[in-house]
Amino acid sequence: MCDIQKCLNQEIGTVQNVDTKKVSVLVEKEEILNKLKINDIVILSGVNADEKLIGIVTKVSKKRIDRDELEEEIEAQEYSYNYCNVTLVGTFYKKLFVTKKNVFKRAVNTYPEINSKVYLADSEALSIIMNSLESETASNKRLAIGKYASNKTVEAILDGNKFFQRHAAIVGSTGSGKS
Repeated sequence: MCDIQKCLNQEIGTVQNVDTKKVSVLVEKEEILNKLKINDIVILSGVNADEKLIGIVTKVSKKRIDRDELEEEIEAQEYSYNYCNVTLVGTFYKKLFVTKKNVFKRAVNTYPEINSKVYLADSEALSIIMNSLESETASNKRLAIGKYASNKTVEAILDGNKFFQRHAAIVGSTGSGKS
């Protein structure tokens, strides 16, 4: 298992707009835009070196930019603005001094800076984040609920004790295996 910073291999773009609900990311390379999917996990830099913001892609878009009529006389080119929107879901802290473990918190206390880089979480980075969830959960409370839709190699886990303390519903058609 590598350090999460060393796992950030696939840069998808840079932060262009930040508000309390979403982060807009400029995606310069068309081939990366074509690979992005809704619910992909992305990693952004936090304010401190040992924290990373974790987000989920909620929109992928290619917006055509209209040009003025004067520009029409110049060589005809198609202009577009490729971007994706990301909703921040939590913060990953690299080995806190108190616990000596990686920690993921479902809170966002800081926001990314404009022009900071955004990376796609590959299977190794996603595993590091999931293992930080597992380390705060006792092994007898660990509840594997399946694999991530965006990355089938990484197991999605919950703290079973916390999950079942709340109301839960399982719905499905007759004969679909709810029991």
